[in-house]
Amino acid sequence: MLFTSQIINSMIDSINTDMKPADCIAIRGFDTKDLPIPLKKIYLSFVPEKNTVNYFDDETKEYCQKNEATIRMTCYYPLKYLASDTHVLLEQVLAFLNEKYITEISGYTIGETEYDTDVKSFRIISRIFYESEVCPAQGSENENIAVPYNFFCKSHVTDNDIHITAEEHSRYNEPFVTGTYTGIGYDIERVTELGFRPKLLFIFRPGYPAAVFNSTILHLSTYCGFAFGGKCSKNVHLTSTGFYVLDRQTSVNETLLNEDGITYAYVAFR
Repeated sequence: MLFTSQIINSMIDSINTDMKPADCIAIRGFDTKDLPIPLKKIYLSFVPEKNTVNYFDDETKEYCQKNEATIRMTCYYPLKYLASDTHVLLEQVLAFLNEKYITEISGYTIGETEYDTDVKSFRIISRIFYESEVCPAQGSENENIAVPYNFFCKSHVTDNDIHITAEEHSRYNEPFVTGTYTGIGYDIERVTELGFRPKLLFIFRPGYPAAVFNSTILHLSTYCGFAFGGKCSKNVHLTSTGFYVLDRQTSVNETLLNEDGITYAYVAFR
């Protein structure tokens, strides 16, 4: 389980190490009497304000835990700084944190500017709303919880090394599909949707040889095409969800995979 103190430490390190805002430092919250008065820079003081833990059954009837935390970030800044500039800084800091913790931060607020008589500086209080879902057995040494968790819960279910994806299931159960399409003529893309990008594709005109050579005019007509490993034969093109054929009229040797009214067959491997 990730405790609020760890979350705060991670946010402070991210601001000071990765973002590095000018004349600004993130710190853990402490009594205002310990602040260096008068302030020479902007301080972002982090403290946990509220923690809520709920237990529930998810859609798969697993026993889960939801953690909700409100983190207060108090900004103390010297009188020489403009309130508008400080608000811009806070917006940048909170946007940075929101992007870094995009799946955990559900929102944040920025309060109004106030004068702090103890610190003799201006103060703006912001609140960060943090949420996460975990298995209550995570990190537990209680075997009554940990053993079922390791086998039945998310550590087992989400293990990609021992499970296959829905796409892999589909490929194993139906490694290839077959079908036909009717050609629509020269210079027109004839698109066939498969729902996947074929790893291997073969197209042919039923009842015809792969190629026919006319010795009178020395012309070769090819009636098949294929694709493998992303490489395609003439007039064949792969897409992310299938393929299309596109015939160009020519007086020299040609590949015919889209003649108007002609039926073609294909086999496509996932």
